Amino acid sequence: MKLKHPALRSEIDKAAIQSASGGIKFLPQEKKLPQTVTKEGFKEKLVKFIISTDQPFSIVEDEAFKQLIEYCSRDNPITKLPGQTTTRDDILKKFEDERNKIKIELSENTSMFSFIIDCWTSSNQNPFLGIVITWVDNEWNLQTRVLDLNILKGSHTGTNLAESFISTIEDFGIQKKLLAITGDNAKNIDTMCKEIETYAKASSTPFRSNAHRIRCFAHILNLATQAILKPFDEPDDDETTMPSKALSKLSKIVSSIRSSPQRREIFHAQCSSTGITPKCLILDVRTRWNSTLSMIE
Repeated sequence: MKLKHPALRSEIDKAAIQSASGGIKFLPQEKKLPQTVTKEGFKEKLVKFIISTDQPFSIVEDEAFKQLIEYCSRDNPITKLPGQTTTRDDILKKFEDERNKIKIELSENTSMFSFIIDCWTSSNQNPFLGIVITWVDNEWNLQTRVLDLNILKGSHTGTNLAESFISTIEDFGIQKKLLAITGDNAKNIDTMCKEIETYAKASSTPFRSNAHRIRCFAHILNLATQAILKPFDEPDDDETTMPSKALSKLSKIVSSIRSSPQRREIFHAQCSSTGITPKCLILDVRTRWNSTLSMIE
């Protein structure tokens, strides 16, 4: 410091002497100017907060949330919270803006697109089709986006899935860039891909269900594992056979303990009395991979 930066070292020495009682300040800190709050900026931050934390639209009308914003903003009129309806409209506009950005991004890309799909029914009985798109961009970077989450009309038939999928790729204008579809091994996915093949032929798109449909290996592995576990989950004619009902019995025990708070309390008390650390029991679900192992452990 003395050799290369004598002037700076001199400043440091002076600062050290002046602030010896309150700690050393080696370099003066630059003061950051307060960021200007704008109405558009506040709205953008509010929308981002609601989306990223999965809040309901009604959060803007919650009294405690209002008081927090008023306290932090010192009653700044710019940060006055909008109503629930306005907030919903702002979020829907944000969704459309982001959707349009993806449309432009896809339209400017020269490569073909691959898709990953899955369908399920939510706890409130809404059937969904999730669509993820992947591609290699013009700079040779692998890209992945969640393209859509459609509520299906009717059952999970292959025809319904195909119609929903085709509607999405037409909306994004990428129906002629279809390269491959990855899904599970259910029969309805077979039907779906055949329907899409018929659709692709009409637009001269080189998609063939037997060549461009990719079967999810993780799903195949799970089906194979379930077949291996089957003898341990069903009773044999001879009840003394070791594998007989082993998993089904364990599953019933776990289900019984989990079924009420009182049983969980008894189970925890029994564990503690024998010096075992009580844990939350896990119930196996056939479609939740590795859950049988987690239950056993």
